[in-house]
Amino acid sequence: SLLQEMSVFVYSGPGASQFCVQEAVNMMADLGWRDKIMVLAEPSTLIDALRKQSGGILIMPGGRDKPYQECLAGEGVETIKEFVARGGSYLGICAGAYFASGRVKFEEGTAMEVDETRDLGFFPGTAYGTVFREGFEYNSEEGACAANLGMFGSGQLHVYYNGGCAFLDPEKFENIEILAKYEDLRDKPAAVIKTRFGLGR
Repeated sequence: SLLQEMSVFVYSGPGASQFCVQEAVNMMADLGWRDKIMVLAEPSTLIDALRKQSGGILIMPGGRDKPYQECLAGEGVETIKEFVARGGSYLGICAGAYFASGRVKFEEGTAMEVDETRDLGFFPGTAYGTVFREGFEYNSEEGACAANLGMFGSGQLHVYYNGGCAFLDPEKFENIEILAKYEDLRDKPAAVIKTRFGLGR
């Protein structure tokens, strides 16, 4: 039988940046979920945990999207889709957002280039990046910056950015809501989006 209680699953397996995992845990703890957080370091452990839940939230943190695809393609992706369709939530941050899109275009024309389709496809379009092109390197803060996502509450919201994506033309797809844009970039591309999948989001 499925567990009904709210759990927070943070994936820390291949591809996940341990810094980003810890920040995701800290964020959810600050929001009052400290006792509900499970950090899952293996694809098989993630699959088992998600199969037992009818709700909760899965956080796929920053890091590298390619290992997510390599380790979770097939059974992992299908389990994530089933978890969300039953009423769970998926929060993809940086690499987790690339992974949840239909196509990834990353650092075109560089040694880090990725131009591949992805299986999860909660956003059916293309996630592309980096959007702040100055000096991005894996495992480094060289390309990091504070990205302005516009007004939130009574002030400007600035978030830590280090290689994350924008979403290409989300308005062309049904059921995609743009929650925030990169306000300091010329065409103000979508930075945060929301969609529904089955009973979840």
